[in-house]
Amino acid sequence: MPHARFKDNDWLIMDSINEGVIAKLKQRAKIGHAKYGVTMDREDLTMQQWLQHAQDEVMDAAVYLEKLIRVNGTCRWGPSWPTGQFPTACDNVFEFTNDGVKANSFEFCPFCGREIEEVK
Repeated sequence: MPHARFKDNDWLIMDSINEGVIAKLKQRAKIGHAKYGVTMDREDLTMQQWLQHAQDEVMDAAVYLEKLIRVNGTCRWGPSWPTGQFPTACDNVFEFTNDGVKANSFEFCPFCGREIEEVK
């Protein structure tokens, strides 16, 4: 399969962020080829297998993001308003119909995913 390449007289404005991503993609391609002996041009997988690989990668990314969100500290809730609403540090408001954070067994903020720190 032919690859698109820029000719010497073509130009592209590239920022350092995109250049960094491109460098990392090239490195990952080298590592993948060394590890698996194939490139992404391979044609031995079915559509279902490609979809499964993609889903696995996205689920891994979701786990990494959850970890980083939780490492980022706590989300301070409160003090509660007389109406039972709790303002959150992540700029949201949560309302309990009865009792409060601990009585409802809330541990993590449903908005930002961080551990809840209740402020009285």
